[in-house]
Amino acid sequence: MIKTSLLFNLPVYTAAGFYVGRVVNIEVDLLSQQIICYHLKPKFKLVNLWQKKILISPRQVIKITNNAMVIEDNWSKIVAAQIGLVSELS
Repeated sequence: MIKTSLLFNLPVYTAAGFYVGRVVNIEVDLLSQQIICYHLKPKFKLVNLWQKKILISPRQVIKITNNAMVIEDNWSKIVAAQIGLVSELS
């Protein structure tokens, strides 16, 4: 278990070890008390141009430690869909 306060500003990496960004917010479903998604401030300036944050589903998270969050390697497709570069994930 980890305290939510430790999640904020936690660095996020892909399973392959690429740095993606940092956790800046968390959405929680009040009824189920489960995390809906993690908001990341992206490392990449391209995403920052649109003032967007990367949204990561808990299903994409491989592990969370006190030092980092590790997510699946398909995050680039998700970011492209979120900023409108592609209309649908394949």
